[in-house]
Amino acid sequence: MTSGAAGTLNRQRYGTDAMSKKKKDAVQVLTDLNELIDEAEGAVNTVVKSGDLAKLLVVYFRYTEFYSALDALRKRAYHIGDGMSKASVPEAIEKSGMDLVRVPEVARSFYPTIKYTASIVGDKGEAFEWLRKDGAEELITETVNAGTLSAYFKEKMLNEGTEPPEELFKFSSYTVTGMSKYTPKKGEKGISRGKKK
Repeated sequence: MTSGAAGTLNRQRYGTDAMSKKKKDAVQVLTDLNELIDEAEGAVNTVVKSGDLAKLLVVYFRYTEFYSALDALRKRAYHIGDGMSKASVPEAIEKSGMDLVRVPEVARSFYPTIKYTASIVGDKGEAFEWLRKDGAEELITETVNAGTLSAYFKEKMLNEGTEPPEELFKFSSYTVTGMSKYTPKKGEKGISRGKKK
């Protein structure tokens, strides 16, 4: 990198002076969020110990809403970062005419790098045969999708009452909480027994 380019980068700082306060604010938001999660965990433990089913279900519902909102933010943040990593930043570096850009403010060097991905999109057997002929047989492994295997064994257990051999497969079940929306009747309070659909 030329000294002129380094000076320009250092002077412009890409608006980082304005971002430094926002960065500190973001760190505080994450700290507050961590404390909120700690409080939520404490509330769950308190409600569980109280034995109040209605409160436990309300806390569970509120937490699932909170988690869904947090997950949506995480996905949005990932999308922004992924877009910068795969498009904006490599394009800006290429446009600058530099192969590598050093930024003293963050003590990091940035440079475009090429990553490759591959998958089989055609007939699996034909693709395997092509790999064998090309001398890459060691890449071929047989796999079974875990979700499909679970569904297969679930059907066998429910329909035939049989489970797979323990020495060959791990098959287990666990209970999770299902949730569905309903419209409360006018004046309805407290919990009531309903029927699963």
